[in-house]
Amino acid sequence: RKLGKLTIKYNRKDLQRWLDLEEWINAQLQELYQCRAAAPEPQIDLEDLLEVPNEEQKIKLQV
Repeated sequence: RKLGKLTIKYNRKDLQRWLDLEEWINAQLQELYQCRAAAPEPQIDLEDLLEVPNEEQKIKLQV
């Protein structure tokens, strides 16, 4: 049985970038909301954020 031939939209590098971006977003949200559990989660399109070249522009997109 081949395990490497599953239907995958993204390669390993893209998945790692996605994970890094999710962690960055979580850190930004925790800083913004100071870890309040009751705060609603904003809807952020990760694919759009992956296309943004630097952190400063990512912050501008979120505001």
